[in-house]
Amino acid sequence: MRMTWLPWSAASLACGAVLMVLGSLLLPAGGDFADLVASVESDHGQWVVASFAFYLAAVGMTLGMPSVIVLLSDRGRVLGLTGIGIWAIGTIGLAGYAALLVLLRAVIGSAELTAGDVEAVTNDRTLLAFVAVFAVAFVLGELLTALALLRSRAVARWVSGLLVVHAALQAVTALVADMTPDLVRDLTAMLLGVALMGVAVEANDEWSATAA
Repeated sequence: MRMTWLPWSAASLACGAVLMVLGSLLLPAGGDFADLVASVESDHGQWVVASFAFYLAAVGMTLGMPSVIVLLSDRGRVLGLTGIGIWAIGTIGLAGYAALLVLLRAVIGSAELTAGDVEAVTNDRTLLAFVAVFAVAFVLGELLTALALLRSRAVARWVSGLLVVHAALQAVTALVADMTPDLVRDLTAMLLGVALMGVAVEANDEWSATAA
């Protein structure tokens, strides 16, 4: 049976990776809440584009997850399917993150909010729990999938290695977000983009070999 859907899924994964990088680079650099309010007020268009990029990245990466399955051998299939399932929860949550960015822009743009007001909203326990669940799912799913690809030996080692490094950097920078340089944040996003494009190429090559 020919999997005619596979090239489209791989292309979705690659597009999602590029859009994820774009959204990350468009977000303002780290700062205090006063800087955040000033950024939203002065760069309305940039926030909209970043939100749209994250939403499309969520769609592309979620639709692209099935293309990773074909790369799993028996050695890494159970671990890989578990990782892909958890990772998909994280990619779906990325759409929620995009919605939060739009909501934040709308609230700041339509009301006179101070930095303290924004801090109070963003420190809401329910909101923090929501973000944490999807963030952990994204990083954990990525790590498990990378380890499964390493065991399957279906992709170049540098592809799996970049996924592992990205997951590790995400975990570390989340703990020391205030001390993370902007360059490290940008490079971390680019690592994911390059790695996922590598996975997409490998998946498409696998389909081409079986379709020939």
